[in-house]
Amino acid sequence: MARYLIRSTPTALSWAAVVQNPQNRADAFRPVVEDLGGKLLAYYFGVAQSCTYAVVELPDEITVEALVMAVLASGVASALESTPILTAEEAMEAMRKAKEVSYRPPSG
Repeated sequence: MARYLIRSTPTALSWAAVVQNPQNRADAFRPVVEDLGGKLLAYYFGVAQSCTYAVVELPDEITVEALVMAVLASGVASALESTPILTAEEAMEAMRKAKEVSYRPPSG
């Protein structure tokens, strides 16, 4: 499964709800990810940024988009972005592959 960094910007109403009734939003997000066949690896709040960050494993991009659509449709967030991410070992594997690639830059 691929890993993704999900950045969410909760609405003012969402912030008001958790200020009024503090709750662990990772506990609410985890079942949604698991229902899509994935796993929530981490959940963070950005300091003074009004956003949350989640690291998830999901089967594919279509599943990621389904997650984004479901969360946005709920009205809890005004924006959501997903970024595919690699572990250090996966990045090193890409570096080794890149070493074997023959690329010719454009000439001026």
